[in-house]
Amino acid sequence: MTHKPPTEVVIARTSHLQGIARDLVTRMYAREGYIEDGVAMSPLSSYIGKAHTTTLISFREAVPVGTVSIVVDCADPLPMDALFLSELRVLRTQGARLGEVCQFAIDHEDGYIDPSVSITLFGHTLRTLSDAGCTHAVCVVNP
Repeated sequence: MTHKPPTEVVIARTSHLQGIARDLVTRMYAREGYIEDGVAMSPLSSYIGKAHTTTLISFREAVPVGTVSIVVDCADPLPMDALFLSELRVLRTQGARLGEVCQFAIDHEDGYIDPSVSITLFGHTLRTLSDAGCTHAVCVVNP
């Protein structure tokens, strides 16, 4: 197994970094067949840059290799409310503070899968959820 240099995870606080995250998600989702190549990530990408969303980007040697967004439940609907509103309503009624993990994308360079990128991003994701006071993390997984 080839050892790669460690990754650095940053919060996409600027429009430049948010654009990098959008581009990475669009490329990876198109590669996997989730969207057509060149199609915008709407409506998910509309959450990037909002006050209740934290987007993380993993860089290796200044190259973006992974991203994930965390959307904290607020007056605006979560992205997955469109599909699972009744299920989420039950959790909210029980007092849950929800955080949706979405737009997870990893660039597998030349087919090389580096689990450290995913592990590092998810560690930061859990910390972000905890810091936001979330009691439950929810996500939709593409097959």
